[in-house]
Amino acid sequence: MNNIPKYLLKRIPNDEEGQAFVATLKKYLHKDRFTVRVRGQGLVEGQDWRRHQYGAPLKYSTHLRVYVEDKIDVKKRDSAYKLYRLSTEMQEVLKDIW
Repeated sequence: MNNIPKYLLKRIPNDEEGQAFVATLKKYLHKDRFTVRVRGQGLVEGQDWRRHQYGAPLKYSTHLRVYVEDKIDVKKRDSAYKLYRLSTEMQEVLKDIW
């Protein structure tokens, strides 16, 4: 299961057609169930990757990458994190009491 890519679509050209495609995808996506994130991929000529170590800005990207995330999985993950955090805090309290 860990071998599944986190992005749904990759190497979408960052031009009018590619941007229109992403906009249409966002328009028709079931927003109650899924979220969409678009990230840049590849830098245009003349841009230094060292200036964009945390991701290429869309305006300097040659391509786009689309991430689609299931909100239900996010809710489960968030709930699991809250439960973990609460159990950790509870262990600390119990340690202080005993």
